[in-house]
Amino acid sequence: MENIETDETGQSQQQRPSMLLALCILTIINNGFSILSGLMYYILYNKLPAILETFSETMSEKMLEINGNENIFEEAINLIVNTPRIYYLLLVLVAVLAIVGAIYMLKLKKLGFHFYIISQILVLALPMIFISVKSFSFGGFVISALFVYLYSKHLKIMD
Repeated sequence: MENIETDETGQSQQQRPSMLLALCILTIINNGFSILSGLMYYILYNKLPAILETFSETMSEKMLEINGNENIFEEAINLIVNTPRIYYLLLVLVAVLAIVGAIYMLKLKKLGFHFYIISQILVLALPMIFISVKSFSFGGFVISALFVYLYSKHLKIMD
């Protein structure tokens, strides 16, 4: 798992494991999309009701066909529109923190792991703070815990 290379000066240097590289790439991609969607919600916040209303009728009909409940889409629209605007900006900042953490871990710095853990705690806590305690995502928790565990396996090679 650990590969050691020598640089031009003849000193040994640890090469980052491919699993760590894959985790960091997945983290950067996921949080890059989170930044884009969070910025979209934040910037278009005042226009969201009108934008979402245009899709409401079509999606309500589709939801009725799929699961017999046309109100699911309307409930989602209400949730998005009634969430405070600052929430979306905070999600963007949390995603930036996760990306910074991944970049530090790519450079084999433990500080990146700590940044990543903080970002994952915040990404799980923010919906409960701004929306509802019921908005806890068990699936999100499992994925976050899995990534933290997999990242922690590489702590021994980080400075």
